Amino acid sequence: MFLIGETTMNFSKSQLLSRIIFPSLLVAVALAIIVPFIGHGFSEMLFIFVPVAAVSAWYGDFVAGVVATVFSTTLVWYFLVEPIHSFRLDPPIGIAQLGVFASVNMLLVIWVRLQRHYYNALRETEKHQRSLAQERQKLFEHERIASERAWDLLKVRDELLALVSHEIRTPLTSIIGWTYILKKVESSPKQKAIAVEMIDKNAQLQARIVNDLLDAARLRGGKLEIQNVPVELCTVVKEALQIVEPKARAKAIQVNIDIQAEPFIMGDRGRLLQIFANILDNSVKYNHAGGKVDVLLTTKGSVVQVAFTDTGIGFRPESAPLLFEMFWQADPSKTRTAGGLGLGLSLVKNLVEMHGGTVRAFSDGELKGATFVVTLPVHTQR
Repeated sequence: MFLIGETTMNFSKSQLLSRIIFPSLLVAVALAIIVPFIGHGFSEMLFIFVPVAAVSAWYGDFVAGVVATVFSTTLVWYFLVEPIHSFRLDPPIGIAQLGVFASVNMLLVIWVRLQRHYYNALRETEKHQRSLAQERQKLFEHERIASERAWDLLKVRDELLALVSHEIRTPLTSIIGWTYILKKVESSPKQKAIAVEMIDKNAQLQARIVNDLLDAARLRGGKLEIQNVPVELCTVVKEALQIVEPKARAKAIQVNIDIQAEPFIMGDRGRLLQIFANILDNSVKYNHAGGKVDVLLTTKGSVVQVAFTDTGIGFRPESAPLLFEMFWQADPSKTRTAGGLGLGLSLVKNLVEMHGGTVRAFSDGELKGATFVVTLPVHTQR
């Protein structure tokens, strides 16, 4: 069937080249070779034309092989079969010679085409096998990456569960301990007052951890909403300072506030307070005893900037973009000492962006302090 299919007469330019011109050139080359030897006999020159049909059939197609056979037979008849230079035949020898030559060429053409089809099929099979091998390799690689990611996620999950358990257990253990002291009849009024204060402090810490987890869940689910109303930003900053003041005083950290403008912005007062309290809390938490925190509120055109600069542990500059990733911790050992889930700055970033602003972090390196700058759009109409 493939031989019949190759004889279609709808020639294109490439088919014309491969089926007519190419075998004709080969026959012409063969003729040029035998011209000086014409007259030496049919058998001695026969081998010159046999490869012509084979080469034409291999590099062309079945039609090219037939064309080469016809041209070769015609030239052999004219130049090699007695009487030479004539298309007369000397039966029966001349007819037998031409018949054998044409039959051998046609059989050779058919055999070559079969071999070419086998070769093409083998090459396609090898190509397909290579493609399948590459696909398998890609699948294996994707499976390996997916498996590694799954293990990484399991590891992160376990670490997160351990971290959350630790952070919740710490204040809970303190509450249980101070409750036991309160229940003791022989406890002095001073001990009971300290117990109540410590219980209150640790209960608030635990409530904050739970609230941060809930806020993170709402953010991931797109359910966290803000109520936009005009808010005087300087009063929110001062209120955030009051929240962290006891912690700063306990570490003898000096907090300086410089308000150079009193702008209004459109936002949620509670969430804005959460933003500034979280940043101030970080500045105090990761600062050394006797350190300093400077707060600067300024306006630049249509935006207001609140900068928090501390003298704390700082961070590597390349870590700046990661500070706002959820649960990310540059050094878990420091977080264990200071406490925290690594949610505060992530919540800050998301809440600032929900107010149409940005937050950036800067540091010259570890132990060189850090600066956090919150930029928010000013509300022009009060």
